[in-house]
Amino acid sequence: MLTRLVQLFDTLDFCQLIHAPTHNRGHTLDWVVTRLPSGDFIKSTSVDDFQISDHFLSRSALISAIHHVPGKRSYVGTLEA
Repeated sequence: MLTRLVQLFDTLDFCQLIHAPTHNRGHTLDWVVTRLPSGDFIKSTSVDDFQISDHFLSRSALISAIHHVPGKRSYVGTLEA
């Protein structure tokens, strides 16, 4: 099944970003998958073992750009004749 999933990812141009075990038995159970080149929006990924569970913590730092959309200007006041 894993081989078919990896083949599907290759077909869809997906990229797995976690390359370290995420379980204490040496398996990678947690995946971060992207279709875009990771440098476009992923700053970093890491796997940390805090030894409180048999699963490790997977972290990803994302790059986000906030685009400012100018708002509509409105004025409130009284007209004097």
